[in-house]
Amino acid sequence: MKSEKFAVSGMTCGHCVSVVKNALEKTKGIDVVKIVLNDENPDEIYGEVFVKYDENEIDIKDIKNIISDEGYLPENFVTEKKVDIHISGMSCAACTLNVEKILTVIDGVNNASVNLPLGKATVFYNSKKVEPNVMKKAIDNAGYEAIVEDFEKNEKNEKNGKESENNLKGNDGTSLATLEVNGMTCAACAINVEKVLKSIDGVKDATVNLPMKEATVYYDLRKTNPKLLKEAIDDIGYEAFVVEESERENEETRRRDASKRNDEIQKRNFILSLILGIPVILGSMKHMSDSFWFVPEILASKYMLFILTSLIILFPGRRYFTGAVKSLKTGLFDMDLLIATGTGCAYLVSVISTFIDLGPGYESLYYETVAMIIIFVSLGKYLEAKSMSKTTESIEKLFDMKVLTSRLVTENENEIEIPTDSVKIGDVLAVRPGEKIPVDGKIIYGNTTVDESMLTGESMPVEKGVGDTAIGSTVNLTGYIRFEAEKVGKDTTLSQIIQLVSDAQTKKPKIQRIADKVAGNFIVGVFIVAIVAFLFWYFIGFEYFNVNSQESFEGITPFLFSLLVSITVLIISCPCAVGLATPAAIMVGTGMGAERGILFKGGESLERTNEIDAVIFDKTGTLTEGKPVVTDIYTNKISENDALLIAAAIEEKSEHPISKAIMKKTKELSKTNEKKLSVQNFNSHAGKGVSGDVEIDFVGFNYGLKKVYIGSERFLSEYNIILSD
Repeated sequence: MKSEKFAVSGMTCGHCVSVVKNALEKTKGIDVVKIVLNDENPDEIYGEVFVKYDENEIDIKDIKNIISDEGYLPENFVTEKKVDIHISGMSCAACTLNVEKILTVIDGVNNASVNLPLGKATVFYNSKKVEPNVMKKAIDNAGYEAIVEDFEKNEKNEKNGKESENNLKGNDGTSLATLEVNGMTCAACAINVEKVLKSIDGVKDATVNLPMKEATVYYDLRKTNPKLLKEAIDDIGYEAFVVEESERENEETRRRDASKRNDEIQKRNFILSLILGIPVILGSMKHMSDSFWFVPEILASKYMLFILTSLIILFPGRRYFTGAVKSLKTGLFDMDLLIATGTGCAYLVSVISTFIDLGPGYESLYYETVAMIIIFVSLGKYLEAKSMSKTTESIEKLFDMKVLTSRLVTENENEIEIPTDSVKIGDVLAVRPGEKIPVDGKIIYGNTTVDESMLTGESMPVEKGVGDTAIGSTVNLTGYIRFEAEKVGKDTTLSQIIQLVSDAQTKKPKIQRIADKVAGNFIVGVFIVAIVAFLFWYFIGFEYFNVNSQESFEGITPFLFSLLVSITVLIISCPCAVGLATPAAIMVGTGMGAERGILFKGGESLERTNEIDAVIFDKTGTLTEGKPVVTDIYTNKISENDALLIAAAIEEKSEHPISKAIMKKTKELSKTNEKKLSVQNFNSHAGKGVSGDVEIDFVGFNYGLKKVYIGSERFLSEYNIILSD
């Protein structure tokens, strides 16, 4: 018997422990299973798994796969690390399976999961055996393009809290930004980028390195920021990325830009295939039916059809042939190989028939077949690209909740605006009423009320004072505060929520792993069926079913008919929808849940929601709409309508959520001809209520100027106003 101990991430409770333990204990070859939940650090809870197993019946990789099948991630202690690799060039589920195969055969890679819509591979690896650059090289060699996120370096810098060049607090405000610039092809391009950067107000110096595709900019924090520098470069036709951004935002920027580029490419391919393909289809149909008398003779010429179809192959159809070459080089098949094989055979037969006379049966041309296939596949690719873009909109909305700029309080008590990316732990930040709190921290000055509904769902604002925690992206409602930053970058509450949702979209539940496996292996099956179909119709079916006697196939040879049958099999058999539907559904489900405050730990949790027959809520805040409403009105001596008018006169001057609720109720119930009551000496009492002098002047009754207090029972008691039962 062999023993092994490792950690399992994703386990957070006793239920997780029982799920993993039950799955392992019922597996043949495993003798002892012991699992302890390590919850010493609330931010990093994981399961410690100890197993004894018979290595003749099962190995450690199989044990880890069993745990992965339950939706958790096994990791070796100390040596195992995690890296996200962003991959472009994947077009179907077979591509994801190919990349997973490429990664898992590398010695030292323990687990790899590839998400097609996100274009990302999450890899757990033994750092003593392999490095991420080796994985990148393997993916690049297979014909894809990989970018490795350097998380460990970023984390180390954040933990050390080193003073970076782009946050020079207490000096003249000069900051440094490095931008990656794509699209530069010559020295003139570099000069153009330098010129536009130096023309921006606040830029002190800028240098562009053409071979490195980098721009280094020294700028005044008080006048400009990296976002404006990027926009200026983009406006003159290049493409810039801010290198100093946090790794999560770098990932999102690249993903959004890649998604937009993919949408544009697929749209252009479809339009081009349509423009070139329709004349080919019409020209081919003129030979088949008198109904197409209106088609010019030049389009019906086989040489014109050859030219137009060749253009289709060379431009919108080229990507499928380059993809097929990539597949053949790596020995890993994907959908491109299916399309290239089918259209290539039809095109080759047509070209031979155009220029060489092979006798009866070979006069037919199939250019329209090539054109129609490329048109329909290009349309499918375009719709698929749009669908993949929409599946990530919900997580983009979470990114949009981030605060882009912060108000830094300098040592001489001045306030300057800086990018939130530049905020460091220990910085003092100022937030005015109505602004969002940029990062997590502790209040050191001021009192206010904060709307935390985006995080908790609680409709009532929370009173905050010195010593209380301020949470990033929540809204400061009433008071001016200063707070000390405690969590920045990826450590903020919102960033952790985004990370959780992103991880949930990356993790594959059982149904997705099955779909990917089916879609990937399906292509090999399609080729086998195509070959069998060719052999059957060539040796048996053509004579047995007397194909040549049918008018539509008169004169066709067994070889040509069998070839057309096998081409048809290749073309109609596309497993892409199978592989895309499941991850897209998971992304939409987890993303829409996050928008509504429902967080899924992974796809397997979403998959099991159909088993739920009861839901337990721990507080009323989760059941609200996130904003208060007036439900009941109790009055003494005056009418409800009059009470609302008096209250609304004062509350109109406040931005408090309760004020907005009273104003909304007033508009619903007040008479349309009621005039507004005038207010003097309005005063807001932080955390308590509001007061003011109201000129109470109803129709026919004028009570003069009266002092009005609106607030909590504690607030009213300070002015000797006692409420009865």
